[in-house]
Amino acid sequence: MALTADQAVQLAVEFHDLSTSVANARFNNWNSLAPADRSELEDIQWTLMNYSSDFATISMTATLASLPNVLQNIKNATQQANNALQTIAIFTKIITVASAAAVLGAAIASDNPNAIMQSAASLLTAATT
Repeated sequence: MALTADQAVQLAVEFHDLSTSVANARFNNWNSLAPADRSELEDIQWTLMNYSSDFATISMTATLASLPNVLQNIKNATQQANNALQTIAIFTKIITVASAAAVLGAAIASDNPNAIMQSAASLLTAATT
């Protein structure tokens, strides 16, 4: 079953909440749990949190896939930035391009399509002006 971006993010939230509930139950009952039970609950907590992270990644991937030319825009911007960084002699320009690249990375990691498109354009501008 292929999930939409919205469905995947809903699952990410649900599994995050489940993970938090398991952690709370573990800590709230710490003294009454055997060490093996604490360990098992911790393993389950992390499994649920990893599923949450996986669903968030699926959401981001689905979102990016639905945007026209987004990967090509990112590729173009990063290639231009790499070329610029190899030929720039002015330190402040290097900082500007490198900072714009870091902002693009953060936008991709944040799963914000508008920020991704804007930061890819900003990186391209920084690298070519």
